[in-house]
Amino acid sequence: MKDWMLRRLAWIDGYLGGVCSTTGSDQLAARIQARAFPQPADDQLTLEVQNNSREEIQIDVFSLNGQKVFSQQFSDDPLVSVQLKFRSGVYLAKVSSQKEVQTVKLVFR
Repeated sequence: MKDWMLRRLAWIDGYLGGVCSTTGSDQLAARIQARAFPQPADDQLTLEVQNNSREEIQIDVFSLNGQKVFSQQFSDDPLVSVQLKFRSGVYLAKVSSQKEVQTVKLVFR
C-alpha cells in the first residue's frame, strides 16, 4: 500500500503543479537534482543537473563574497552537464527552475 501511495504522489507531482510529500517524511519529490564531481576539484569540476521538470533552468555560481562568477540559462533538456574551472576556493552554485531552487557547494583546491 505504501509503494502504491508513493507512486501515486509521484504521478500527481508529474501532472499537477507544486510538490507533494509523503506523510511523516521530509523527503520531497525533486524536479531538479544537481550534483558536482569530483569534490574537491583540482582544476575542473562537472556540475550535472537532472531536469525532471522539463522547464528551463538557470545556473548561477557565486564566490563566498557574493560575486557572480558564472551564469547560464538552459532549455528544457533532461540532463545538463557543465564543466567549470575556477581558482582555489569555495563557491555556491544556485540551480533554479520556475518551481524549485537547489544550492550546491563547489570546492576547488
